[in-house]
Amino acid sequence: MKNTSVETARFHSLSELNEKCAELIIACADEAIDKRGGFSLVLSGGTTPQSLYTLLATPMIRRRLNWQKIHFFWGDERCVPADHPASNFKMADDALLSKISVPQTQIHRMKGELEPRAGALDYEKIIKDTALLCNHPGTAENLPTFDLVLLGLGNDGHTASLFPGSEALDEKERLVCAVPAPAAEPAVPRLTLTLPVLNNARNVWFIAAGSHKGAIAEAIWSQNNSQGYPAAQIRPHKNLRWFVTL
Repeated sequence: MKNTSVETARFHSLSELNEKCAELIIACADEAIDKRGGFSLVLSGGTTPQSLYTLLATPMIRRRLNWQKIHFFWGDERCVPADHPASNFKMADDALLSKISVPQTQIHRMKGELEPRAGALDYEKIIKDTALLCNHPGTAENLPTFDLVLLGLGNDGHTASLFPGSEALDEKERLVCAVPAPAAEPAVPRLTLTLPVLNNARNVWFIAAGSHKGAIAEAIWSQNNSQGYPAAQIRPHKNLRWFVTL
């Protein structure tokens, strides 16, 4: 993880983790808006971040964020309609987006209802079209620079929809990939941001709950038998944080 600043934090409960993470999101958003006029936030799917999104939507927290300056993106999506129970967008919408005042033009969802390859191309275009709008021009490699990417951790060490052995792990050119249905539930094709995009973010934060995931996180931190875990390939150029429950 050369040139990457890595911070780890362990919490006794998910609620304690969420409270700390929410405070840091507020600080990260304030800094980005002050420096660049906007804040780009990439949301994670899965069950663990849902309670964090619910906390962000509470009156005491949501009034401290300037939602008019925040653009929402997704790290991955299941190839299902937006109103499907398995949709990452629906989870975030139910828990957070439907409860805050944010312009719909600043909610950039992955269209899981499209044929997967078409959905990947569509989202790549969305990212390219909104990069300057968010005041985050790409690097010399033409990659977007998101302010904050939230990631989960699977029991097999996957993150976003980058699964062990997936061809998407070797992608160097594309911003978004279509991924065949994995063994994990729900067994449907996925869309995912690629490693070059994730590693170009200003901040990447993993949120993991449970002792098993904590053990995977420890292996990745120590670089001990972690080579098979896709999450170990998340090495952003700047800041990496791990939030893990005991």
